[in-house]
Amino acid sequence: MITGAQTGKERDKIRTAYQNGEIDVIVMTSAGEAGLNLQRAKTLHNYDQPATAKSHAQRIGRAVRLGQIGDVHLHDYVSDTDFEKRKQQTVVRKYELGEIYQAPVDHIDDTGLAHYLSRVRSEKEKT
Repeated sequence: MITGAQTGKERDKIRTAYQNGEIDVIVMTSAGEAGLNLQRAKTLHNYDQPATAKSHAQRIGRAVRLGQIGDVHLHDYVSDTDFEKRKQQTVVRKYELGEIYQAPVDHIDDTGLAHYLSRVRSEKEKT
């Protein structure tokens, strides 16, 4: 287990044991969200929805790294609460915006950014 209460040295010892195959599963809090290379991982389970797309991407980035062999299976579990659903919607929207801004310039028209903004406004009007 990796938590924020551990020193960097303690976390590194766990990471090394994992990478060397001495342990097969790591359970971690958000403290493990950044700074770990876990390219041996094959599956990632998020039991709490991060509040930002950056945090979500960082979690995925622990496993999906240079040197990764094979696919990494990602599972995001979202509880049936308004709070968790709103966090998930925020993360999805941020990923959508990222795709629009990282796409070629020809997507910044009625099918790209304008379409996204129109859809978000329409969704807000419904609530």
